[in-house]
Amino acid sequence: MTSRRLLLAATLVAGFASLAPAAFSAPATVEAAEKEWYDALIAADGPRLEALIADDFAYQHPTGNTYGKAAFIVEFVSRNVTIDQLGAVERKVRDYGPTVVVYGANPIGGMLSGQRYAGTIRWVNIWRQDAAGWRIVHRNSQILAP
Repeated sequence: MTSRRLLLAATLVAGFASLAPAAFSAPATVEAAEKEWYDALIAADGPRLEALIADDFAYQHPTGNTYGKAAFIVEFVSRNVTIDQLGAVERKVRDYGPTVVVYGANPIGGMLSGQRYAGTIRWVNIWRQDAAGWRIVHRNSQILAP
């Protein structure tokens, strides 16, 4: 990622914090956090993503790229990545106290850099509880061939 794009990402994320409604905070349960996560991704809702994602977030994308918080949010808010189809989510939850691992698979479709993608996505989300609620700290996913 170029330094210009990083500067844009940092500027956008900083702006999201000021746009976030005061009433929105990280969810109180992991189940609520997972629902908010998908709703925010589909809506490309920068302020909600800002509230849900931990500052030390890392995402290993199916393309092989790894994104931090700012770059990840920019990918969705800019509509470089979209989700327009999301099937029933099958998930399993492993509770380790203040850290919870959620993994599963679901049908998904959308656009990635102007190219249509569709298939089943297999993923792992790692959530950490802080004073404000649950925030995602890591995600790894891959799209399986149809």
